[in-house]
Amino acid sequence: MSFRTILIPVLLVGMLRLTFGQVPAKKYRWKNLGPFVTSKSNTDKGRWTAVGQGWIEDFIISDDGWYAGSITGGLYKSNSQGRKWKKVDTDTLQMGTLCLLKVDKTIYRGTGLTHYNDKFGVGLLKSDDGGKSWIETGLKFNKHEKRPLWDVTISKVDKTMAACTPNEVFVSHDNSETWENVYSGKKEEFKTVLFDYSIKNTLWAVGNKLLVSKNNGQDWEDYTPKLSIRLVDNIQSALPRIAICQDPNNASRYLVFYGFKNRGYVDESLDGGETWLRLSKNSNVSRADAHHTEISIAPDNSDYVLLGTYRAYLSSDGGKRFEVVSFPSYLKERFVHDDIREVDFKSTKEIYLATDGGVFVSKDTARSWQNVSGKGLTATQIYGLSVQTDQTILIGCQDMSYFTYKKRKWTHLGNYYGDGGDAIETSTGTHILLGGRMKLIDLDKGLGSKGSHPRRTRSNPFVAKFHYYPNSKDSFYYIGNDCWFFDSKKWINLTQSLDGKKELVSGFDINISNPKQLFMSFNSPTWSSKKLKGKFYKSDDGGTTWSDYTSKLPILAWHHITGITTNSQNPDEVYVSLGKMDSDQLNKVYKSLDGGHTWENYSTGIPPYETFGIKHIPGTSGTIVSSIQGLFYRNPEMSSWQKLGGKIPPIVIRDFELDLDERTIYAGTYGNGLWKMKIPRKMLKY
Repeated sequence: MSFRTILIPVLLVGMLRLTFGQVPAKKYRWKNLGPFVTSKSNTDKGRWTAVGQGWIEDFIISDDGWYAGSITGGLYKSNSQGRKWKKVDTDTLQMGTLCLLKVDKTIYRGTGLTHYNDKFGVGLLKSDDGGKSWIETGLKFNKHEKRPLWDVTISKVDKTMAACTPNEVFVSHDNSETWENVYSGKKEEFKTVLFDYSIKNTLWAVGNKLLVSKNNGQDWEDYTPKLSIRLVDNIQSALPRIAICQDPNNASRYLVFYGFKNRGYVDESLDGGETWLRLSKNSNVSRADAHHTEISIAPDNSDYVLLGTYRAYLSSDGGKRFEVVSFPSYLKERFVHDDIREVDFKSTKEIYLATDGGVFVSKDTARSWQNVSGKGLTATQIYGLSVQTDQTILIGCQDMSYFTYKKRKWTHLGNYYGDGGDAIETSTGTHILLGGRMKLIDLDKGLGSKGSHPRRTRSNPFVAKFHYYPNSKDSFYYIGNDCWFFDSKKWINLTQSLDGKKELVSGFDINISNPKQLFMSFNSPTWSSKKLKGKFYKSDDGGTTWSDYTSKLPILAWHHITGITTNSQNPDEVYVSLGKMDSDQLNKVYKSLDGGHTWENYSTGIPPYETFGIKHIPGTSGTIVSSIQGLFYRNPEMSSWQKLGGKIPPIVIRDFELDLDERTIYAGTYGNGLWKMKIPRKMLKY
């Protein structure tokens, strides 16, 4: 929710200015508020719930430490079998951990950020001291190359290493010092590389295709046509993703798992992958898609096969029949957070799962599960946050709906299942965005919901936002596919005539001192300087009519606006933040002093990555922008933006709130939970 503080009077006019070039502080006082452990849910036992800690993409379970890789929040280590965790990466720009590999005492970590307009990574890092320090390997990428690293593996035969980006495969013969690019494609979407553990030089690269090389990547064959869905069903459509594993007890046996039209398929090869026969085609094994398709065979009994989609499925007859063994049923023995990202057998009895809610282990062949996302695994991904009038903080999270934070206590709103987003408090309750749909709830009770979404529209939980109408508790704007205004009684679509392509509204501002002035933007660049229209609009009558301002900001041919803000005391002072990664010239923030007619590049000091929003601090001349690397501040006396750094990681902040009553900034990170910062008094005096 944007600017809870607009309901208070502006009292800071005329205060002393900083001297020229002075910045508010050298260091900023940040504090992590968590959640530090999996919160209690306020739902009933047995009800489906999305409670958890955050998305873990991969893990290592070993005697000298457990490692859990957050998809957006770095790397965590536990020396207590999951009871306590500590963040151990040293990223200067917070990378996600997409894959992990342990070779003797060395830990390898594949990096990437994959949830934004530009997907990229810095390559493969390694640590020889249990995660205390990290160094680059020979497989390193420039961020502008846009190469997230999805898997890394090593041959048990000759110690050759292999790694893959979505469309490339690399091989190293010297312990990761140098790498050769042995495959470059276009749309393979590789997620797995696998060496045959008994035959030298045999390497599999698997994504939406099943590729194999018999000479360490020098030549490749496509074995996808050999799968049963091609030969038996004659279905030639592209598969979303294929998972592969080699039987640890029979080197000639491979299994692959894939999904098509909500059915799960398991094929078996008994000749090293040359021919494939179907073991099962199961409509109960559902949602095997590009994001959730995993398979593993128990090392002590080949009859036990584990599949991971949004649930876990176990077979005890070699892969012919499967039983679902995980459920999101709160406090039940088989409770596991939905969306399985990695599966691993240590034995028939001991099984590990990485999920969108943390790490789970079973010690009894999946009859029951234990959540081992212990204290410190603070990997929560926040899409939106709202500060309520009683100082309760509400956060909407990726795949974990909503949490409240009040009096240092976290509570999960367990009746709500799915992705959470922004929220806004009114006199009739709190409006939330759950799975893209607006609902009105009683936050005090945490129960009940009433559909409040505007008719004939949809939402996107990742970008939809609320904005108050100035000095009103019950009139507000909902910004999704259109700009909707709720006048306390009914919904009014302000932009229906503008949005013929159903693009998302990515930026919106209502000026506090002149509420008739609105700015809004759609999220797609035009890609042509000759067609600069239809992306950026201004209204001087509260949204009744709109003027197209796109051509006044030519950079919109290649960038889209992610946020808009205006000076609360001077409506003609306008700022926009921009998405997309820059290479040469920085184009992150533009500033106008004449109501949007002319603009200056105001980007100096901001990293060249994507931004997520911008807010002017009411009663001051300062502005804050959120980016992939955190929050940045600037006022007119400063020659460049200053990072609001400190203990907070250099991480994506998708939403932040200014609570001027408490002189506090709340930052919702996308991978490291909720943080707060005390605003320096100097920042409010300018």
